[in-house]
Amino acid sequence: MSILEAIAALLGLLGVLFGMRQLRESWLCWIASSAIYVVVMWQTALYGQLLVMSVFILMALWGYQRWGQTETAVTALPVKHLIVLVLLTGIGGLGLASFQADTANPNPWLDSAVTCLSLAAMWLMARRHLLCWPTWGLVNALSVVLYFKQNLFATMVLYALQFALSLTGYRAWRKQLESKIG
Repeated sequence: MSILEAIAALLGLLGVLFGMRQLRESWLCWIASSAIYVVVMWQTALYGQLLVMSVFILMALWGYQRWGQTETAVTALPVKHLIVLVLLTGIGGLGLASFQADTANPNPWLDSAVTCLSLAAMWLMARRHLLCWPTWGLVNALSVVLYFKQNLFATMVLYALQFALSLTGYRAWRKQLESKIG
């Protein structure tokens, strides 16, 4: 474990804790964490994760801006949007995995799945859709396996903690959505 990995993991965890409470500062933590993780992922040849961290920076800037301009209400994702999101995530994952199969990446399929699901989860979170939390749960579970295989133990622990926090985040956001509806 490097100092960079540990700092990135702590910033990521702080971002999740803030995100559960819908604090706009969560996005700043994710920007800093992702920027550090770009370096870590380059060093470990996890190119899909390098890509996702780079895109996370841009999406976090968008999320920060969006959470500053919109109300804080949690929403449900319309079914037609869910179908499109699932299709795009699946197609993107297959395409990225096929591309990465010829690289030095030791886990191209798992890396690609985590990458595409992470992008979907980040989009859902920026739009305050309740489905972001189960999606993050899946991302976090797959990430634990991926980072264990890469000996990135601080990051593995981060994602294990984030898996548990995704359950807590889901409950908190669901409660808010139910109070809005009911």
